Parts: sequence; structure tokens; C-alpha cells
Amino acid sequence: MVEHITQLLEDYDQNKSLYESFESDVKRILETLFISEDFQPCPHLITSRVKAKNSLHNKLKLKGEKYKQIGDIKDIVGMRIITYLQDDIDKIAQKIEEEFEIDRENSPDKSAQVEETLDRFGYKSRHFVASLSSSRLQEPHLSKYKGLQFELQIRTILQHSWATMEHDIYKGRQIAPSAKRTFYRIAALLELADIEFVKLKEEIQQYQNRIATELKLNQTSGDIPVNLASLEVFIKENDAIAQIIGYAMERNGFHLFGEEATVIDDMDIFNLKVLGFTTLAPLEKFIDENVDEIKQLFADYTDPQRPTTMPVGPWQYRLSKTGREDDRHFSFKRCWRLLLEIIQVLKFRKK
Repeated sequence: MVEHITQLLEDYDQNKSLYESFESDVKRILETLFISEDFQPCPHLITSRVKAKNSLHNKLKLKGEKYKQIGDIKDIVGMRIITYLQDDIDKIAQKIEEEFEIDRENSPDKSAQVEETLDRFGYKSRHFVASLSSSRLQEPHLSKYKGLQFELQIRTILQHSWATMEHDIYKGRQIAPSAKRTFYRIAALLELADIEFVKLKEEIQQYQNRIATELKLNQTSGDIPVNLASLEVFIKENDAIAQIIGYAMERNGFHLFGEEATVIDDMDIFNLKVLGFTTLAPLEKFIDENVDEIKQLFADYTDPQRPTTMPVGPWQYRLSKTGREDDRHFSFKRCWRLLLEIIQVLKFRKK
């Protein structure tokens, strides 16, 4: 047994540089899928690691007889995707199943196991053992990873907090029954919080759907307050805003890429209220009454031929810094920032 463990550790040392490059490339692929490509819902965090040798040694001392060769150890390279909400997990898991080869035998649904375990609460995180798809292995710089697998965990922020606490404080320790019950109560509270956050998201979505319907029926009678949820819908549904951005896109040849999950923030609400826009109706009226002037200013300030420093601010520079090779791709969020700046300037001019 000792000789077998020694051989596995030597195999680990010989392949460590390959594991490290595999970790880096898989993480890059995940970041492209879920961050660079504007996937929604965007994860909170993507982390990765290559199992440390001492950690592998401890694992082999406990379960070494399970592994005939180094390739039988599925978690040497580990990935973790941390989401905001419980219902984000299934959406991300579906994308993983589409993009990677899944080792079904070694990818049990641990959430189902949790449901069947009555003496603890646990969490519905998803676990996969996966490898690169055949199409990706055809890429020259990825072909060396044929036969390599990685472990992937998908969990929420609260699940991650619980798992970290359980691992660092509880796991492997003999603690009093009362302390164990305390741990279970904490798990139950966090699991309840996960459920309530999903409900909160659904309530906000229902509110936004109602506002969108009212906007389409021209029922903005002034009673819809300007807040994060209502303004988010307004700037995406308003015909005048679409006309302003569309005119500039056509004239200057730029393109919008994927919309961020959150376009606005609290500072936008503050600035609009300072300008006197506490409900949507006066904001809509101001844009409609000044649409031609706003449209011209917006087009001028996104014109690549104009200087970068202008009265409204260096917006050509700001809009161009998208991190893409083609700097004529602007995000909707950046366009909204420019539009808000123009509204502020015009409002002060007309006082």
C-alpha cells in the first residue's frame, strides 16, 4: 500500500505542470462561457485549484486502495462556480452539460442525496466530473488534455459560506450534540435565505413586468416612482431612448453587445431625483420633448471622428474602453451613462 501511494505521488509530480496548465485553460473557457459572453445569470465568482501534494497524500492514505492509477483521481484539478441564487445553478449546469463531456458515473446529483438525508439540512450544490469536448480537443493548444478530467462544483454564495464553515470548523471533529444541532440550525437558516432570495427575485420580476405592461399601454400617469426596478425597465422599453441610440448606431457604425444584468445603480436614482425626476412620467416627458436635441448630442459624442474631450465629458474614451478588439462595440450600460449625462446637462441648461 505504501509503495502504491508513493508511485501515485510520483506520477502526480511528473504531471503537475500539465495539471496546472489544464486548470488555467479550463478556467479560461469557463470565464469565456459565463462572463465574457454575457451569459445570464452571470456567476458571482469562478475559482480553480490544483490539489496540493500534501492534500493528495492525505486522501490516498484514507482511500488509496480505490485508485489504481493517477487518472482514477477525479479531483486533482478542481473548478468552482459560485452563483448568487439557487435557481441560477440549474441554468449554469445545463450550459456545462452542453459544453463539456460529463462523466455520468462520477457525477451524482448530490442535491437528491441531501433531500433523502433526514438528519441534516445540507445544500443543493451540483457536482460534475468532466473533460473537454471532442471539438475542443481538436484545437492544437488543447489536444494535450485528452483523457484529463476535472471536478466542478456549482453552488450559491450562501452554500459556499456553509461549506467553508463546515470544512474548516466542523468536518472531521468530534463535537457535542448541542453544537451539532447548532450547525444544523445555521444550515437551515442559510437554506431558507437561499429560498427567500429566489422569491425576492421573482417578486421584483413581477413588478418589472407590470411596469413594462403599463409603459407599453402608455399608462405612465406619474404614479410609478423612479427606483432601481422601474428605471431598469423604463430605459429598455422607452421608444425615444431606442430611437436615440439607434440613430447614433446607424450614423457612427457602432454596435451594442449583450446587456448587463444590472444597467443602473443607486447613484443614477440619486442624480435623477436631484433633477426633480421622482416618477417616470416627467422623465419620459422631458426625453420626448427634447428627443431631437438629445439624439444629436448622443450621436455627436459617440462619433469616433470627434475629439475625446467634450463639454459633456470624455465619453468617446469611456465608451470605447469595452475590452474588445473592436472598440465600436458599446454596452447598453455605457450608452445609458452617456444618455444620463446629456439629460443632466440639458436639464440645467433649461432652468
